[in-house]
Amino acid sequence: MAVVGVHVRTRINVVARANAYSANEIVRIFYEVVSDVGLNVTELAENQPTIETGLRAWLAMRKLEAAYLEVFDPVTQVVRCRTDLNIVYTSEINERHRTDINRVKTATSSLGRYPGCKYRVVVSLADGAPDVGGWDTTTLGSVDHLAQRDVGDVIDTAAVQSRMYVPSDARARVDGRLLAVERAEQEAEEMAKRVRLIQEVQTREAEFMDPDSRSAVRAVHRSLIRLFSDLGPPSASLPRGAEVTQRRGGGGRR
Repeated sequence: MAVVGVHVRTRINVVARANAYSANEIVRIFYEVVSDVGLNVTELAENQPTIETGLRAWLAMRKLEAAYLEVFDPVTQVVRCRTDLNIVYTSEINERHRTDINRVKTATSSLGRYPGCKYRVVVSLADGAPDVGGWDTTTLGSVDHLAQRDVGDVIDTAAVQSRMYVPSDARARVDGRLLAVERAEQEAEEMAKRVRLIQEVQTREAEFMDPDSRSAVRAVHRSLIRLFSDLGPPSASLPRGAEVTQRRGGGGRR
């Protein structure tokens, strides 16, 4: 009977819809990232047709291994944060199209802001992947200096699933600022102690009626002032923030 052919046709339709949905959702997640880190989505929108064409072609051939949204400093080329969407191919029967966009938004909202940075879309492909117009060969920037967070599964279909990872320096930047504030507060407290001590010496000096005793206290007072002058004023400056906005070309392939 021709029942087998019907099942094959149904399965092909399920996979095709899963591939199209997954490609759209990858781009959708990248829009969330670009917006949440304070960059302009215009260039992503201009390159969206090229990006989606490549994603759909490579998903259909099961050659797409991962898609990345890389945010980098255009001067130093240092990667400031990156969104990794790792791809897993499945062959399940029940058709579904789900994206945990709340999980995505929670993760992207904590990435921090990177004004002045640029971004690009990069993919990792398996051997034998075909070339797609508008995509160039490139290499991912290093993220060894970033802390990686496992966001969890974000795209779920019968044929394609994706797990999201976020290498970012947001936590390091926050920690650095907190430490700087703590140091500034400690130094301010130390200066206040110095002032109180000098004031106390001055008060004690005024209480002495004996000229010789008063002269001795003045000598101690002058010594304390010289000591504090040698120590110099405490530093309360915060570390320089890495000011970092929009892309380095349309798509790149790794």
